[in-house]
Amino acid sequence: HRIFLEIIDRSSVSKDLVITYNTNGTHYDPRFMEVWKKIPKVILNFSIDDLYHRFEYQRYPAKWDEVMLNLRRYQETAHNNVEIKFCTTVSLYNIFYLDEFINYNMMVTKIPILLNMVHFPEVMNIRNLPHEIKIKVLDKLNRLSKDALSYVISNSSIESVINYMMVDPVDPKGLENFV
Repeated sequence: HRIFLEIIDRSSVSKDLVITYNTNGTHYDPRFMEVWKKIPKVILNFSIDDLYHRFEYQRYPAKWDEVMLNLRRYQETAHNNVEIKFCTTVSLYNIFYLDEFINYNMMVTKIPILLNMVHFPEVMNIRNLPHEIKIKVLDKLNRLSKDALSYVISNSSIESVINYMMVDPVDPKGLENFV
């Protein structure tokens, strides 16, 4: 990656670039900032699916405190051309806690959230939840405030998550196989 940035830094094409990163957030290198400030737009998507120990389980071997420290470092050192987002993958691992994650974000990190659905492996798909559990999740998500929801990027809205979840299971034995 450093070699790539060195090539960009030496070339004249940097003024025409948009670079998008998807990162687990476990690395921070301040040297990136010098090159990034020469690029019109840098998008930094942190793969954050949940909070604390649940995050660590889902994104092993990442450590929550280390990733949050790196996030703060990027926020403090990045120039205005760097856009930081959370790219949250919604699965059976985190659908029950998605409301907690969104509320935490509203109160603490205040970063736009892009929600993605797990489609594969099918066993982790939220559509496999039993209907009665889907109703409980629906109730939790419907209690999110407008302020909290304002951080969710509109094309990946909570309504999209709910609509997707409420469709028939992709695998009738999916939840059984998950457990």
